[in-house]
Amino acid sequence: MKATGEKGKLMFQTVQMAHEAGAMDDNMTLYMFYFTFVHMNDEEMKSIPDQPDIRAKIDKICESINLKSKKDRKSKGREIMRYQFASVLRHFGEYQTADLVLNDPQTFNRRFKEGALLFWKNDPDVNLDDDYFKIFAL
Repeated sequence: MKATGEKGKLMFQTVQMAHEAGAMDDNMTLYMFYFTFVHMNDEEMKSIPDQPDIRAKIDKICESINLKSKKDRKSKGREIMRYQFASVLRHFGEYQTADLVLNDPQTFNRRFKEGALLFWKNDPDVNLDDDYFKIFAL
């Protein structure tokens, strides 16, 4: 790794290789992609160029945010995050997963949950309750 800003990129590539090798199913892979994305630092996020069509959608959402409304900030922030995640997925060549994130968030949320439960199934200290999944839902 060249710098601290490379950990997320390396993790994305590791997940891709593990999936291609058959060590992870599609749902666990999806979970690991999102887990990696939410843990990327600002430096890393800035080093990944936005997809132009997604950048335009994010800009449009930013213009419409009612800064006085906590509910509006939260819902639009979640929407922006969904678009950013899809852009990162496209950057790594994960077009099918990016399409799922953009076009079918309910299926993404279900598959994310299935992947998380599979990933953590042997760890009795991890509590994946409904609140956990609400935090990460797209």
